[in-house]
Amino acid sequence: MTSQEKMRQTNAFAMQNGMLLGLWSILAIACSVGSLWYPVLSLPGQVAVMLSPVLAWMLTKRFRERVTSPFEPFTFGRGYLHTLLMGLYACVWIAIAVYIYFGFFDDGALATAYVNYLSSPEVAPQVKELESDPAFMQAITATGASSLTEFFDNLHGVPPASYSGMIISTTLFTAPIISLFIALLTMRGARRKMQG
Repeated sequence: MTSQEKMRQTNAFAMQNGMLLGLWSILAIACSVGSLWYPVLSLPGQVAVMLSPVLAWMLTKRFRERVTSPFEPFTFGRGYLHTLLMGLYACVWIAIAVYIYFGFFDDGALATAYVNYLSSPEVAPQVKELESDPAFMQAITATGASSLTEFFDNLHGVPPASYSGMIISTTLFTAPIISLFIALLTMRGARRKMQG
């Protein structure tokens, strides 16, 4: 197989696996957001977010098993490229879902839920303690807010494209790093066939 054919094959698998990883991540984000209204979703959301790199590793390993025999090598470069492209394709799905949610469904509900949460009697003392920290308050006032509650209240005016852009920029920063580790875990040298 030529290097161009390998690249095409890697890209095709990364596109399919990116859709699976993207759907998993959308589910994880939905559970995390939903936990503001339904606390029972908090733990599943956190677990799903933490398992995302494990799913990426499993999908890359499955790709390796499908395109190579057990005795063929699977290079670091091919594993890295697959994982990186898979992450970027997943990012596109997530960014689209986030845009649709904030553009058509949210109508400020998430920001209001955060404000209500921060104002609750259980959390208010912790918020006061945070706001007494000068370094923390300097970061908050840099955004134009005078308190943590006002910071979240200001999120009503953030356009949906900004949230999608934040997902994309975060992925562009983290995907190359995560891909390094997954490529190291999935690379394989050539093995000699056992003589029977």
